[in-house]
Amino acid sequence: MDDANDKIKGKIAGLLAKAESTTPEEAEALTAHAERLMQKYRIDRAMLAARGGRQAEEPIEERHIIFTGTYGRSLLRMGISIARAYGNLTVLQLKGKDSTLILWGYRSDVEQAELLVRSLHMQAISAMSTWWRDLYKPSWWGTAEKTAQRKSFLVGFGLGAAQRMGRSQQEALQAAESGAELVLLDRAKRVELHVHRTIKVGKSRRVKTQVTAEGLQAGRQAGEQADVGEKRIERERRALSR
Repeated sequence: MDDANDKIKGKIAGLLAKAESTTPEEAEALTAHAERLMQKYRIDRAMLAARGGRQAEEPIEERHIIFTGTYGRSLLRMGISIARAYGNLTVLQLKGKDSTLILWGYRSDVEQAELLVRSLHMQAISAMSTWWRDLYKPSWWGTAEKTAQRKSFLVGFGLGAAQRMGRSQQEALQAAESGAELVLLDRAKRVELHVHRTIKVGKSRRVKTQVTAEGLQAGRQAGEQADVGEKRIERERRALSR
């Protein structure tokens, strides 16, 4: 079983790594495929643990992802959207100067969520650069307005990616065996209980980022673009099956 898990995890990592250094069109397909594999891996592993009564065998861990620079807060908001959409995690943010995303979850879930957040971080920056290069920028836009547009794109990218991931999760649950949704809910509750027993969780500080409608919408569309990739993969599968 460990060999099979390692093979799936390696394939997911390979797909995301390639998505970070290829054309936007191919990145869409690669990321969509990786997300579907992640959801299947997450559900299969949770069901196996539940059947064997081994939920307590896998440790619950804490991971930090720090976003720095001008876009740190916007990237943090993007990371929060993605991590929450992944599921089975308690997602927090560190109060203070750093834009730090905190993930609590079972080790396998935290590993995959961190991998996805970091990959989409790179893809979001690349997509933002392409969008900004081709965008018509009125002469009256000053430095603050331009920065706000780019920040808004990143926030929107996270929202779009989260929506796409939600659809992938529902598709995976529909294809899974009966009771999978309840098993995942129980897994998430176990993580939340562990976090409250381990640390004092207060209200997290709201990350304030000035957003613009234009940048937010463009980023959201870019974040959802993997839908195109999913359709392309499906066409390729049909062609191969003929």
